[in-house]
Amino acid sequence: MENVLESRETKEFKAPRSWIDYAPELDAADAEQLSRYLSDIGQVFRNVQSVDFLEAAPLLAQELPFRLREYIHKVRLKQRPAVFVIPALNVIGRTGILTPKDWKDVQSPSPTHHAEIFLTLVASLLGDVFGWTTQQDGRYVHDVLPMKGLENEQVGWSSLTQLSWHTEDAFHPNRADYLALLCLRNIDGVATTLCSVTDLDLPVDVKEILWQERFYIRPDQSHTAKHNSTARGLFEKIEQMNRDPEPVSLLFGNPNHPYIRIDPDYMMAIPGDAEAERALSVVVDQINRNLYDLALREGDLVVIDNLQVVHGRRAFKARFDGYDRWLKRVNIKRDLRQAAAALDQGGRLMTTISKTSEQKSIVAREADLVEAVQPIRGLALATSVQHFFSKGIYDLLASSQGRRWSLEELAKELKFDADRLRGLLRFLRNEGFIEGLDGKLNLTEKAHRWSVYRAWYEMMVGGYAETFVSMGDALAEGTPPAPRDGKLVGKGSCGISMHDSIPIVRRLLSTLDEPPKLVVDLGCGSGSYLTEICKLYKDTKAIGIEPDLGGCLAAQEHIAECGMSDRIEIVHADAIDYIQKMETPPDLILLCFVIHEVLGQSGEERVMQMLQAAMNGGPNQRLVIIDIDYLIDDPSVMSHKLAEGYYNAYFLLHPFTSQKLETQSYWDDLFARCGFEIEAKQTTDPSLDSTNIELGWMLRRKK
Repeated sequence: MENVLESRETKEFKAPRSWIDYAPELDAADAEQLSRYLSDIGQVFRNVQSVDFLEAAPLLAQELPFRLREYIHKVRLKQRPAVFVIPALNVIGRTGILTPKDWKDVQSPSPTHHAEIFLTLVASLLGDVFGWTTQQDGRYVHDVLPMKGLENEQVGWSSLTQLSWHTEDAFHPNRADYLALLCLRNIDGVATTLCSVTDLDLPVDVKEILWQERFYIRPDQSHTAKHNSTARGLFEKIEQMNRDPEPVSLLFGNPNHPYIRIDPDYMMAIPGDAEAERALSVVVDQINRNLYDLALREGDLVVIDNLQVVHGRRAFKARFDGYDRWLKRVNIKRDLRQAAAALDQGGRLMTTISKTSEQKSIVAREADLVEAVQPIRGLALATSVQHFFSKGIYDLLASSQGRRWSLEELAKELKFDADRLRGLLRFLRNEGFIEGLDGKLNLTEKAHRWSVYRAWYEMMVGGYAETFVSMGDALAEGTPPAPRDGKLVGKGSCGISMHDSIPIVRRLLSTLDEPPKLVVDLGCGSGSYLTEICKLYKDTKAIGIEPDLGGCLAAQEHIAECGMSDRIEIVHADAIDYIQKMETPPDLILLCFVIHEVLGQSGEERVMQMLQAAMNGGPNQRLVIIDIDYLIDDPSVMSHKLAEGYYNAYFLLHPFTSQKLETQSYWDDLFARCGFEIEAKQTTDPSLDSTNIELGWMLRRKK
């Protein structure tokens, strides 16, 4: 067996520090035998995330090659080297699958099953593998990879920002003794940063302070609900530890060979303790000056002593093309019995500790403040963008065919107060929508791109702004529903439908044997569904029934603009009364986002009566329903970025406005009880919306 240290000492790869070493590389025979052994284990244990496998792993690890076991045994015994690398590409082979876009996308069994088994067996020679209830949904083997939307956050899934050095989970008394990382891909040579406590040459007075409990360390972002999909309640203790941290020392253990816990981005000296602030500054400066870059290669397994070494990662530009850096990670405790009080019933998941002490005053920190005020920014941004679109500012600037407007000219043209317009445009400039405020105004690429989605603002901000404001009052028992602007809700909803639900309707209609002759839309809103269907089928006629007079007038105006008044009739009437009196029943009926309103305002029985009354036209009649799959309690769906940004707020509105959303299974059952069968079912185009929350059904009477 060859130690690969010398072969790696190139001009690009400087020799490691004394506390870093490379384990003996397995020869071809040992590597082949071990690879077969991993395959055999994989046949028995299909899921490395199972407690059964973790319990068996220490015994299974005894079949690893002797020299590898001997090397790791000496490391565990002597506690040096503090970092070692096992070259294992000839054992696990090259990674043949693309780097996932999200750690949640990695399923069990994983396509990298054998690599995960090898990582866990090596880790089990050092101690017990464990996970956290508040990290990666309680998984034991974690995935470290860049994720879109997190490029600049201080979590392991960032990329554009440097991941600041730290000891893993420094906030927790039962943090890992070792951290093991297995490199599946790193073609860009992204470096892991390392520094050992033995590199530090601290003044005596600074050392003395670092041994004293004069510092607060809070949980990092990877332990928050934002970066997990599990139940919110699991994070209450994390939030408590954020509010009320216990003072700790940075150095501990043997005074002659100290251990360290430190995480500068999430720690501080106790407020007012100038000596502790200076000591923290000194140790941070020394670590920064002594950082060592270790660029893992494919197949490298690195073990880091979490009590002796800090680690981080250099910044890099992720491509998100399936070939970005990808590591597997496990936490290792030498003896989990020491943490028994903090473990779950299964004995492998670490919980965050509860506090029994009295509530202390909360220390305000800029990092916490920045996070806490983001919803305020969101409130101002959402309302300002809606005004930008709805008050004609964007449209005038976008349609001027080369003319450049000054602020004063724009204010005069739109009859706006110039000072107030300047305030709005300054805000929008800072948010990236406007340029040239001091001369001639110009729309940015972002403004044009966001204009495609203005209907979402029209509905959620224009239509529901007063709903959000009134929620507090509407919580009281016996109060009426919160108000909304029905006209803007309807207008915005129809605008959104052009992108999501109307394409669903088109795909459902494509399953018909022949085009419908007469279409009736019960609750037609602006009439958009009918105009789109009539564009699709030149001989189709349509009737839109709208009980709201304002909606009726808006629909008539829209249909006239489309030049379809001769083919589409808009009727102001009760939908069911009208359709029951029709001499010629329609062969296609539309109900788009109607049934959940009827359910909320009149109950299930009324919904069934409405559906059965509508479907009175014989066996060839079809009913198309568009509505929502109410998945608010499904963490895997609600962690989707579109669900976080839109659907969570959309779901929030409904109980306050007498609307009752239900799940897909509920609606499927209700349709069956009405005597209908589902002929086809569609959801949104995943290129726009991959949540599968919005659904369309094509129904007919059971034969």
